Amino acid sequence: MKKNTNTNRKYEMVKENNGLYRIIAVRNFANILKGECGGLVQNESNLSHSGNCWIYSGATVKEDARVEENALIKDSAVVSGNAVITDNAIVISSARVRGAAVIRDYAVIGGNANVRGFASVDGNATINGYAIVRERATVRGNAVIRDGAFVGGNAVIKGNAVIRDSATVEGFAAISGNVFIEDHAIVRGQVIIEGASVT
Repeated sequence: MKKNTNTNRKYEMVKENNGLYRIIAVRNFANILKGECGGLVQNESNLSHSGNCWIYSGATVKEDARVEENALIKDSAVVSGNAVITDNAIVISSARVRGAAVIRDYAVIGGNANVRGFASVDGNATINGYAIVRERATVRGNAVIRDGAFVGGNAVIKGNAVIRDSATVEGFAAISGNVFIEDHAIVRGQVIIEGASVT
Protein backbone atom coordinates (compact mmCIF):
# COMPACT_ATOMS: atom_id res chain seq x y z
CA MET A 1 0.00 0.00 0.00
CA LYS A 2 1.46 3.37 -1.05
CA LYS A 3 1.02 6.16 1.45
CA ASN A 4 1.49 9.88 1.04
CA THR A 5 3.29 11.58 3.91
CA ASN A 6 0.99 14.60 3.53
CA THR A 7 -1.06 14.73 6.76
CA ASN A 8 -4.04 16.06 4.82
CA ARG A 9 -4.11 13.15 2.39
CA LYS A 10 -7.52 11.78 1.51
CA TYR A 11 -6.67 8.40 0.00
CA GLU A 12 -4.20 5.54 -0.05
CA MET A 13 -3.27 3.43 -3.06
CA VAL A 14 -3.40 -0.37 -3.19
CA LYS A 15 -1.69 -2.14 -6.10
CA GLU A 16 -3.95 -4.14 -8.43
CA ASN A 17 -2.94 -7.01 -10.71
CA ASN A 18 -3.10 -4.77 -13.79
CA GLY A 19 -0.26 -2.54 -12.55
CA LEU A 20 -2.62 0.26 -11.54
CA TYR A 21 -3.58 1.30 -8.01
CA ARG A 22 -7.00 1.26 -6.35
CA ILE A 23 -7.65 4.39 -4.30
CA ILE A 24 -9.18 4.04 -0.83
CA ALA A 25 -10.44 7.06 1.13
CA VAL A 26 -8.66 7.56 4.45
CA ARG A 27 -11.02 10.28 5.68
CA ASN A 28 -14.53 11.57 5.09
CA PHE A 29 -14.98 14.42 2.61
CA ALA A 30 -17.89 15.58 0.45
CA ASN A 31 -20.06 12.43 0.06
CA ILE A 32 -17.07 10.05 0.30
CA LEU A 33 -16.72 8.01 3.48
CA LYS A 34 -13.49 6.82 5.05
CA GLY A 35 -12.72 3.32 3.75
CA GLU A 36 -14.64 3.77 0.50
CA CYS A 37 -12.95 2.19 -2.52
CA GLY A 38 -12.57 4.41 -5.54
CA GLY A 39 -11.33 3.88 -9.05
CA LEU A 40 -7.90 3.21 -10.50
CA VAL A 41 -4.89 5.47 -10.88
CA GLN A 42 -1.41 4.90 -12.25
CA ASN A 43 0.36 7.25 -9.84
CA GLU A 44 -0.41 9.65 -7.04
CA SER A 45 -0.23 12.71 -9.28
CA ASN A 46 -3.40 11.49 -11.04
CA LEU A 47 -5.65 12.62 -8.16
CA SER A 48 -5.11 15.66 -5.98
CA HIS A 49 -5.41 15.35 -2.20
CA SER A 50 -6.86 18.88 -2.15
CA GLY A 51 -10.49 19.76 -2.76
CA ASN A 52 -13.30 17.21 -3.12
CA CYS A 53 -12.16 15.66 -6.41
CA TRP A 54 -12.61 11.90 -6.61
CA ILE A 55 -12.39 8.96 -8.99
CA TYR A 56 -15.27 6.56 -8.40
CA SER A 57 -15.04 2.79 -8.64
CA GLY A 58 -15.11 1.68 -12.27
CA ALA A 59 -13.32 4.79 -13.57
CA THR A 60 -9.62 5.05 -14.43
CA VAL A 61 -7.16 7.94 -14.56
CA LYS A 62 -3.69 7.08 -15.83
CA GLU A 63 -0.44 8.24 -17.42
CA ASP A 64 0.10 11.94 -16.62
CA ALA A 65 -3.58 12.93 -16.45
CA ARG A 66 -4.70 14.97 -13.45
CA VAL A 67 -7.96 15.32 -11.55
CA GLU A 68 -8.08 18.41 -9.34
CA GLU A 69 -10.27 20.77 -7.29
CA ASN A 70 -13.82 19.30 -7.12
CA ALA A 71 -13.81 17.36 -10.39
CA LEU A 72 -15.38 13.88 -10.48
CA ILE A 73 -14.66 10.85 -12.68
CA LYS A 74 -17.42 8.21 -12.62
CA ASP A 75 -18.81 5.05 -14.17
CA SER A 76 -16.40 3.53 -16.72
CA ALA A 77 -14.83 6.83 -17.77
CA VAL A 78 -11.11 6.85 -18.63
CA VAL A 79 -8.85 9.90 -18.46
CA SER A 80 -5.32 9.56 -19.82
CA GLY A 81 -2.40 11.31 -21.51
CA ASN A 82 -1.79 14.79 -20.07
CA ALA A 83 -5.47 15.63 -19.74
CA VAL A 84 -6.60 17.85 -16.86
CA ILE A 85 -10.05 17.64 -15.28
CA THR A 86 -10.50 20.49 -12.82
CA ASP A 87 -12.88 22.88 -11.05
CA ASN A 88 -16.33 21.18 -10.88
CA ALA A 89 -16.11 19.26 -14.15
CA ILE A 90 -17.51 15.72 -14.42
CA VAL A 91 -16.48 12.87 -16.71
CA ILE A 92 -18.99 9.99 -16.71
CA SER A 93 -20.65 7.18 -18.67
CA SER A 94 -17.74 5.53 -20.50
CA ALA A 95 -16.44 8.88 -21.80
CA ARG A 96 -12.79 9.15 -22.81
CA VAL A 97 -10.63 12.23 -22.25
CA ARG A 98 -7.02 12.05 -23.40
CA GLY A 99 -4.13 13.89 -24.96
CA ALA A 100 -3.68 17.38 -23.53
CA ALA A 101 -7.41 18.12 -23.29
CA VAL A 102 -8.60 20.38 -20.46
CA ILE A 103 -12.08 20.04 -18.96
CA ARG A 104 -12.99 22.69 -16.40
CA ASP A 105 -15.67 24.82 -14.74
CA TYR A 106 -18.97 22.87 -14.72
CA ALA A 107 -18.46 21.02 -18.00
CA VAL A 108 -19.82 17.48 -18.31
CA ILE A 109 -18.33 14.82 -20.59
CA GLY A 110 -20.46 11.67 -20.80
CA GLY A 111 -22.32 9.19 -22.97
CA ASN A 112 -19.29 7.57 -24.64
CA ALA A 113 -18.00 10.97 -25.78
CA ASN A 114 -14.35 11.31 -26.77
CA VAL A 115 -12.38 14.50 -26.06
CA ARG A 116 -8.73 14.55 -27.08
CA GLY A 117 -5.84 16.47 -28.55
CA PHE A 118 -5.57 20.02 -27.19
CA ALA A 119 -9.33 20.44 -26.94
CA SER A 120 -10.78 22.66 -24.21
CA VAL A 121 -14.26 22.28 -22.72
CA ASP A 122 -15.43 24.72 -20.06
CA GLY A 123 -18.34 26.75 -18.72
CA ASN A 124 -21.50 24.62 -18.54
CA ALA A 125 -20.77 22.85 -21.81
CA THR A 126 -21.89 19.24 -22.30
CA ILE A 127 -20.35 16.63 -24.61
CA ASN A 128 -22.20 13.31 -24.87
CA GLY A 129 -23.82 10.71 -27.11
CA TYR A 130 -20.66 9.42 -28.86
CA ALA A 131 -19.65 12.98 -29.83
CA ILE A 132 -15.99 13.73 -30.60
CA VAL A 133 -14.16 16.96 -29.77
CA ARG A 134 -10.50 17.00 -30.76
CA GLU A 135 -7.46 18.88 -32.03
CA ARG A 136 -7.60 22.50 -30.76
CA ALA A 137 -11.37 22.86 -30.64
CA THR A 138 -12.95 24.89 -27.84
CA VAL A 139 -16.44 24.31 -26.44
CA ARG A 140 -17.73 26.73 -23.81
CA GLY A 141 -20.73 28.50 -22.35
CA ASN A 142 -23.87 26.36 -22.46
CA ALA A 143 -22.92 24.67 -25.72
CA VAL A 144 -23.93 21.04 -26.29
CA ILE A 145 -22.16 18.59 -28.61
CA ARG A 146 -24.03 15.28 -28.90
CA ASP A 147 -25.39 12.38 -30.94
CA GLY A 148 -22.29 11.53 -32.93
CA ALA A 149 -21.34 15.14 -33.75
CA PHE A 150 -17.71 15.99 -34.53
CA VAL A 151 -15.92 19.22 -33.61
CA GLY A 152 -12.27 19.61 -34.58
CA GLY A 153 -9.57 21.86 -35.93
CA ASN A 154 -9.59 25.27 -34.25
CA ALA A 155 -13.37 25.50 -34.11
CA VAL A 156 -14.97 27.48 -31.28
CA ILE A 157 -18.48 26.56 -30.12
CA LYS A 158 -20.05 28.76 -27.46
CA GLY A 159 -23.21 30.40 -26.18
CA ASN A 160 -26.22 28.07 -26.40
CA ALA A 161 -25.09 26.41 -29.62
CA VAL A 162 -26.04 22.77 -30.17
CA ILE A 163 -24.12 20.52 -32.57
CA ARG A 164 -25.86 17.15 -32.99
CA ASP A 165 -27.00 14.32 -35.26
CA SER A 166 -23.56 13.54 -36.74
CA ALA A 167 -22.96 17.15 -37.82
CA THR A 168 -19.33 18.25 -38.35
CA VAL A 169 -17.75 21.59 -37.41
CA GLU A 170 -14.04 22.09 -38.03
CA GLY A 171 -11.38 24.43 -39.38
CA PHE A 172 -11.60 27.92 -37.90
CA ALA A 173 -15.39 27.90 -37.65
CA ALA A 174 -16.92 29.98 -34.87
CA ILE A 175 -20.45 29.07 -33.76
CA SER A 176 -22.31 31.05 -31.10
CA GLY A 177 -25.73 32.21 -29.97
CA ASN A 178 -28.72 29.86 -30.18
CA VAL A 179 -27.46 28.00 -33.23
CA PHE A 180 -28.47 24.41 -34.04
CA ILE A 181 -26.21 22.50 -36.44
CA GLU A 182 -27.68 19.07 -37.11
CA ASP A 183 -28.64 16.30 -39.56
CA HIS A 184 -25.14 15.55 -40.91
CA ALA A 185 -24.49 19.23 -41.74
CA ILE A 186 -20.83 20.14 -42.39
CA VAL A 187 -19.36 23.51 -41.42
CA ARG A 188 -15.71 24.05 -42.37
CA GLY A 189 -13.16 26.79 -42.88
CA GLN A 190 -13.30 30.35 -41.55
CA VAL A 191 -17.04 30.45 -41.05
CA ILE A 192 -18.85 32.52 -38.43
CA ILE A 193 -22.44 31.55 -37.54
CA GLU A 194 -24.43 33.41 -34.91
CA GLY A 195 -28.06 32.84 -33.98
CA ALA A 196 -29.06 30.64 -36.94
CA SER A 197 -29.59 26.96 -37.69
CA VAL A 198 -27.81 24.77 -40.20
CA THR A 199 -29.37 21.43 -41.14
